[in-house]
Amino acid sequence: MKIKQTGSNSTRLNPSKSRGLNYLKAEIIPPSVNSYWRSAFKGGKIMHYVSKEGKAFKSALSLIARANKFKLLQGDVVLRYRLYCKKQGRKDLDNTLKAVQDALEGIAYENDKQIKRIEAEKISFAGWDGIEIEVKEM
Repeated sequence: MKIKQTGSNSTRLNPSKSRGLNYLKAEIIPPSVNSYWRSAFKGGKIMHYVSKEGKAFKSALSLIARANKFKLLQGDVVLRYRLYCKKQGRKDLDNTLKAVQDALEGIAYENDKQIKRIEAEKISFAGWDGIEIEVKEM
């Protein structure tokens, strides 16, 4: 998985630097929810687990978040998410959002149940593939 973190001169989702704010912008594309999770039969039961691609994404996002000094937020949070695509049909916004929510558990918040509001946007023909994430306390 190739990862490139973009410079700090890029436009932020919200330029305010308030307390309890985590922000990153990077050239990394989340896997769709269909490739993030896998299922298998074990002992007559269906087991769900994170795929190799999902684990690689979570690991990469964790490194980027730590490099951006993400803090583990305790209370209710707002998640703002932008998906940038060079082309029109690269990925579905909602399918990549769940992978981001799951990957940020234990990094930006303890559990994705803390997310009380989501603002998401897909920008096609952006000139680059990547994501922009902001997680802040409500």
